[in-house]
Amino acid sequence: MVKTKLKLANLITTYDLKKELNLNKLYENLDGFIYDIETSNFPAGFYNLEGVNFTVFRTGKLVLKGKRNLEEMELILRKFKKQLRACGFLN
Repeated sequence: MVKTKLKLANLITTYDLKKELNLNKLYENLDGFIYDIETSNFPAGFYNLEGVNFTVFRTGKLVLKGKRNLEEMELILRKFKKQLRACGFLN
């Protein structure tokens, strides 16, 4: 039997804001948010916050990757939600 050593490099987590997002407005209001209207066949934008890469879908679903433990991911997610609130996207 061959033994392999697995190593945790990055977590990939998902989160649902339970609110649809206007990606065009997010692009206009959130510095660093990347969304190309010309490639609207992919319904998502991209954002990086403290080394965590967010894929942000119109549906409000998020995919986060870039940290090694869940606590760090939760902290960054709270910071991202705070930024969305400051821009008027969340209550």
